[in-house]
Formats: sequence, C-alpha cells, structure tokens
Amino acid sequence: MKLSVSTLPSTDEQSLAFKYDLNDSIDRITISNLGDNISSINTTSNIQKGVPHIILDKLKDKNDLQEIITQIQQANTSEVLLLNGSSTYIQKSLFDMLEVISILKENNINVNIGGYIENLFWKKTDQEHFDNQAQTIKEKENAGAQRVLTQGIFHPRNVEPFIKTLRDKGVEIPIEIGILLPDNRAKLHKFTKKILSDLRHKNMAQVDWYLRIAYSYFSNTTKNIEKILNQNVLTENDGIYLQTLGQDATKTIEKVKRIIE
Repeated sequence: MKLSVSTLPSTDEQSLAFKYDLNDSIDRITISNLGDNISSINTTSNIQKGVPHIILDKLKDKNDLQEIITQIQQANTSEVLLLNGSSTYIQKSLFDMLEVISILKENNINVNIGGYIENLFWKKTDQEHFDNQAQTIKEKENAGAQRVLTQGIFHPRNVEPFIKTLRDKGVEIPIEIGILLPDNRAKLHKFTKKILSDLRHKNMAQVDWYLRIAYSYFSNTTKNIEKILNQNVLTENDGIYLQTLGQDATKTIEKVKRIIE
C-alpha cells in the first residue's frame, strides 16, 4: 500500500521535504505553495519524490500552461497534483480541468487529482455526493488522470461508501485517503478560518463546531487509519495520504507505515 505525505508552506517546509525525501517509507511528497504555480514547481525541483501542486484557477492561458509544462520537464519531477483551486471555480472549470489533464498526459506528465469524500462545512455527505464525485473522477480518469489523492477526512465511516461508489461507477485508478495529522489548536484554528474564508462561509457558530470535530479527529490519527483499513476496501495500489500543517510528522509517518504494511 502506498504512503504519500504533504506539507503546507512554512519556513521549514523545504527542509522537511528533504527529510521526507530520504525516508524509504514515503512514495511521494506533495508540496503546496500559496504563490503561483511556477513557485510550486521550483519548490519541489530538488526533491526527488516531490510533486508540485498545480492550481487550475491560477492558470492564465494556454501560454501559461506551456510554460508550466516546460518548467516541469526541466525540474526533477514528472508528476503533479492538479487541483481546481477556489470553490467558486469548481463548477465552471471542469471542462478546462479535463483539457489540462489531457495536455499534461500528452507531455508525459503523470496527473494526480483531488477527491472529496465528504461534503464539508455545511452540506450533508450522502449517496448523491458520492455519485457526483464518482462521475467527476471518472471523467478525469478518462482524460488521463492516474491517481486520486483525497482531502483529509473527518469520519472514517464515509470511506467505504465513497470507495465502493467509485469502483461501481468504473473508476479504476488508485485512491489514497487523505488523513490530516494532529497539530496545535491555534494553528488548526488559523488554517480552518483560512479555508472557510476562501469558501466565503460566514457562519461562525458552524466554524466552532467544525473546529471541535476537526481537533477531535486529528488527535486519533492511527486509530482512524486502522478503522479505514478494517473496512477492506483499499488495495495494494491504493494508499494513505498524510496531510500536515507544516509540522514535522516523521514519528507519525513511521507509525502509519507499520500499520499499513
């Protein structure tokens, strides 16, 4: 089973990425960058297992995409994590997403895509949500996407119906389940407020509810991974995608590797 890890931008991000790069337990390291896409590629260029985040709504035009392809080919990577970006862009960007996936594939660049197991923040996660995700992911797979890296989940019970729905709808590419790792409450609060601000979500009572759920979940990482594995829906080609807030997760990574082996 595969094990990937991500880091968010921080002053220690690059040194942590180098540290993870030497860890044989890790298959890939996705490194986000709040700047432009070229900066994300440059950040990962010296990381052997590095995978830059390419954000669709930061692409200006076809020339910009070609420049990104050139930079990727010159860097020490042949793989990207392609994400939509802001939530307001998701619905209108699907055609562009499929086109970009196809172009990247034509240039021999492996494309990882996001997956959303849970309908976060204010909507209910239900079968309709799983069906919609399956349709979207299948379209991206048909365009050339090669792996799904999901967002961090909060309820292990949602993994099984998500995976089963995707497989029933014909999705065959590997799926790695996003797991958010514990961090201090202040950093989690800042991170969550940033996400909710991006989503233009103003219900502060719901923000507090979300934070309580999130902090409780983050504190039980290994137990929740064991719950997911006990559902027996992941294969050897699937995996776990550990997502950090920029902290050193080396000890947790070793614990998780022992669990999934």
